[in-house]
Amino acid sequence: MGGEQKSGHFYMFCIYVMLESSVQENRRDGQVVFEDSVFAGYLQDELHSLRLEDSLTDVSLHVQGQSFPCHRVVLAAASHYFR
Repeated sequence: MGGEQKSGHFYMFCIYVMLESSVQENRRDGQVVFEDSVFAGYLQDELHSLRLEDSLTDVSLHVQGQSFPCHRVVLAAASHYFR
């Protein structure tokens, strides 16, 4: 239970940091737009860590006798070939 609470606090901290780094823009139509230059890098780093840990990978690519564990959703987002 302590680990879950700790990771929950970490998650909330990450959300806070991402929102702090966001730029808020008020548009004429009353909508608020958040632009975040930090989140994309954070997401890429975390997906890379998951892959290196072989965590949550759901497909393997086999090329010339080597196997590469991958995240299907990342492959699909990066290339129409994998959709």
